[in-house]
Amino acid sequence: MNTIISINKLIEIFKAWSEFKTPMLNDFGYGPIYDFGTSQQMQYPCMWVDHQTDSTIKILNKSMQPNYSFIVMFLDQINDQTNYNTENGNLSDNRGHIMSDMFQLAQDFISDIVTDFGQIGITIVGDVSATKVEDETQDKVCGWALTIDLQVKHLSCTPSTFDIKSLL
Repeated sequence: MNTIISINKLIEIFKAWSEFKTPMLNDFGYGPIYDFGTSQQMQYPCMWVDHQTDSTIKILNKSMQPNYSFIVMFLDQINDQTNYNTENGNLSDNRGHIMSDMFQLAQDFISDIVTDFGQIGITIVGDVSATKVEDETQDKVCGWALTIDLQVKHLSCTPSTFDIKSLL
């Protein structure tokens, strides 16, 4: 079966991955990063996907290869408690555990793209960068933001019987 892998389809796949493949995650969101936590109260740990970076369409030998760029964040809420241990700079809140757990989730996500998503025509282009995220606003979260470029197979949604010459 040939299915067009649109941006909407990718988001649907990401959401399904967060719900069924990873029971550790409690919520999923999609939209600009500035909408994170404002459109609804997130349940933590969570996955947030943003598609506001540039994407490309590679043209080679009369075929096209869409490349979508995403920021995928894995975040959890920091405990709101008094720090009792500052030895060697380690705080007594749960930041260290969050950073470790969320990095593991990020690696699992990348691994599943490479192994499982590849079976349906989704591949990673280049390396994936991971940036530490710390947010001290009301939600008070930390974790990782992946910058990831995905290439998908292109299937045309226009009828194959279209003949440009018939318009001349």
